[in-house]
Amino acid sequence: MIEATDRLNKMVDSYGRRLAKEYNRVLMRRLRTRQTAESTLLLLKKEAIEALPENLKTIALVPDLTPFPANRFMATLTPPIEGYIEKIMEAARKNIGKEKLR
Repeated sequence: MIEATDRLNKMVDSYGRRLAKEYNRVLMRRLRTRQTAESTLLLLKKEAIEALPENLKTIALVPDLTPFPANRFMATLTPPIEGYIEKIMEAARKNIGKEKLR
C-alpha cells in the first residue's frame, strides 16, 4: 500500500513539474512577443523622428515633462450619460444614513 502511494506521489510530482515547465514556456513566449512588439514600436518611433524636418526633429526630441492636471477626467470608451451624476447625487441625498446604493 505504501509502495503504491509512493508511486502515485512520484507520478503526480512529475506531472506537476511538466505542467510547470509548459506554463513557464507559454509565459516566456508571451513575454518575448511583447518585448518584440515594444522594440518594434520604439524603432518605428525613432525612424519617424528621424524622418521629420530638422526644426520639427529638435522639438520632438525635447521630453514633455509637464504634469497632468490633478482634476483631469478618466478616459472612457463611451461618452458620459447625461444626467447620470445628478441622478446618483439625488439618490444619495435621499438615502443619507441608509444602506449603500449598490
